Amino acid sequence: MELIQNGQTQVYCWGLGKEGILTNKYNLITIKIFKGQIGNNQFENQNLPQKVLINIKQQDNIVQVQAGGQYSAILTKDGNVYMFGSNKKGKMGIKDEEKDYSLPQQIKELCQIKKIALGDWHSLALDNNGQCFSVGYSKFGALGIDNQQSSNLFLPIYLKNNERIQQIYAGRNISLFINENNQLYSSGIGFLTGNNKVQYTPQVVQKLENVKINISSAGFTSCAAIDNKGQIYTWGKGVDYNLGHGNCKDVAEPKLIEKLIQTKDIISQSQNIIFTKVSCSRGDKNVHMGAVTQNGDVYTWGSGYKGKLGHVKSENNKNDGFQDYKIPKKIENFDEKAADFIAGGIHSAILTQKNELFTFGCGSDGRLGHPEKGNHRYLYKEEYPKKIEYFKQRKVLQAFSSYYHMICMVE
Repeated sequence: MELIQNGQTQVYCWGLGKEGILTNKYNLITIKIFKGQIGNNQFENQNLPQKVLINIKQQDNIVQVQAGGQYSAILTKDGNVYMFGSNKKGKMGIKDEEKDYSLPQQIKELCQIKKIALGDWHSLALDNNGQCFSVGYSKFGALGIDNQQSSNLFLPIYLKNNERIQQIYAGRNISLFINENNQLYSSGIGFLTGNNKVQYTPQVVQKLENVKINISSAGFTSCAAIDNKGQIYTWGKGVDYNLGHGNCKDVAEPKLIEKLIQTKDIISQSQNIIFTKVSCSRGDKNVHMGAVTQNGDVYTWGSGYKGKLGHVKSENNKNDGFQDYKIPKKIENFDEKAADFIAGGIHSAILTQKNELFTFGCGSDGRLGHPEKGNHRYLYKEEYPKKIEYFKQRKVLQAFSSYYHMICMVE
């Protein structure tokens, strides 16, 4: 099969795609890791971007891509959804929950969809009428359907007074929704709802009830939101300083990030900077966040594991960039203007306004998309944003990351 698109729009994936077994150091636990999330019917890790093999109508342009826990999704202009990878817990909306799909499968139950969001164990789909549907694992309420039953069929989610939804976000056991009045709702596990309690149906995030929210992000241990003034609020587990408040304390309710580090370690008030994008870590260890300003600057904070914050201080001592940062710090000497920041688990990516994609951090399993990875399974890393040269003749329109793999849309 070949991806056929007007304007030669195509989808690429790279990273973990190998069939095998993960064990802990005592060999007490074994977990199958092949899931098919690369989408090209190959079962090896991919260091370089691989074209996803999908058979769609020529006029059905792709408008969104997403990566979740060992699976991926593609949304077309006509509102059709395709998924591939792991269907564990029925999170793709296919009844055979134990089957993995190494090629994209159309989810025929869904139509007229305008946005999709993939978590670790559940999926969200938003239609043209502002109605959201959910599928997958629901022990902690992420499906927003008023019970703890998981579902392999997409079920409707309702806000109070049947309010329409305009934005959706999915993390690990958490869902976030922004309604048409820019109010933030949440459902799911207690430490991520922003209300300090498990919620089986969407509830207004009380701390932000009177705050207009433009954009949000749902991660594995933390969440974030940007208001209409461009200010960032974070909440969840405070591990590795990832909440940006200067300490590792957990925060049950959204808290405003008040301070930033700009050039030469000068601390300033965050109210002077307007943020437009934010992204939370897709892992539960070595946790970090990143955000983009109105001017195209990138700020990162939290765990500096293998350089994924991009704060290399000197060529003579690159390991300086591995340190953790307690509050957001601007990435210096990065001359490109950013359009988006994408947090993986142990790596990061920046999509520039020139439609170029840069990745950095841990390169194990090929998740950075660079040929230098070679035969190194764990040792390869990039301490500073490095452009993916594979796309040098193309424009990257959109990118997203899970812990183990990345997906992007190019033309």
